Amino acid sequence: MKIKFSLTKLEIARSNPLQFAKSLKSETRGNTFFNYSRWMAWQNAVHEWNKNNSQSGAINYLTNALSNFKIVQKKPKEGGYYIDKLQAYISSHITNGYYSLESKHRVLIDINPIVSISGQIPVINMNNNSGYSIILLAKEDLPLDSELKFPLLQNYFASKVYGVEVSEVEVGYYNFERERFITKSFSKIKITKALKEVSNIADVILKNY
Repeated sequence: MKIKFSLTKLEIARSNPLQFAKSLKSETRGNTFFNYSRWMAWQNAVHEWNKNNSQSGAINYLTNALSNFKIVQKKPKEGGYYIDKLQAYISSHITNGYYSLESKHRVLIDINPIVSISGQIPVINMNNNSGYSIILLAKEDLPLDSELKFPLLQNYFASKVYGVEVSEVEVGYYNFERERFITKSFSKIKITKALKEVSNIADVILKNY
C-alpha cells in the first residue's frame, strides 16, 4: 500500500490529519479536468521563457495562447494585461540576477515508507550567490514563513536533488500581482522542526487511512 497526496494539500492535512486521512481513503479515483485559464497560459509562457531564455518567444507563445479566449477576442486589453505581467516577470528575473535551470520539476517526497507527497515546481533558478532558488508562482501573497511546504522543499532539493547544504537553497514564490520574487532560506533548526511535524502528520494519516 502506498499513500500519496499533493503538496498543495499539505496545509489541509496539517489542520486536521485525522479528517484528511479519512478524505483520502474515501477519495474516488478518476480523471480530473481543469478549465484552461489565462492564468495557466501565463504560467506556461513563464515555462517557455525559462526553457528558451527568449523574451520574444515567450511573448509570442502567450499571445497565441490568449488569442483562443473569447474575452480576449472581444477585449484585446485583457490579453495585453497578461503580456505586461509576463514582461514584468522577465524583468524581475533579470534584475534579480537569476539564471534559469529547470521548469516544471516534478517532486516526490517520501515522508515514510508508505506516505509520500508529490508536486510540481514551476521554476528553479541559479541565483547570484551561486545557490538554488526554488520558486512557486502565485497570484498573490503566500505565507512563506508559516507554510510547511517551503522548508520541506528546501530540505528536499538540498539533500535529494542537488546534494548541497540547506543554506545553499532558498525557497519562495513570484507574486504575480506585486511583480516580485519573495524568497527565504530557512535555518536547519526550522527545517528540522518542519520535518518532524510533517512526519507526525504522515503517521496520523497512515494509522487512519
